[in-house]
Amino acid sequence: ERLNKGGRIAIITFHSKEDRPVKQFFQYESSDKMETVGLGGIFRDKTPRVKILTKKPISPSDQEIARNPRSRSAHLRVIEKL
Repeated sequence: ERLNKGGRIAIITFHSKEDRPVKQFFQYESSDKMETVGLGGIFRDKTPRVKILTKKPISPSDQEIARNPRSRSAHLRVIEKL
């Protein structure tokens, strides 16, 4: 809500336990369906609030890992608010 329309946010995660909630949040906010709990898996329509700019996370290059070994587990994900 604090991000202006057209604003972008980039998140760097270093562990899978950090990356998974970020990925799930990005997917939910960019989806046009909202799942409701109940029998039959009913879906309701909703308007997407963001656009995912990185379909897959950006990982460091081999050169970056050689210079900075701690970066090997980093993942960068970026979205833009609609």
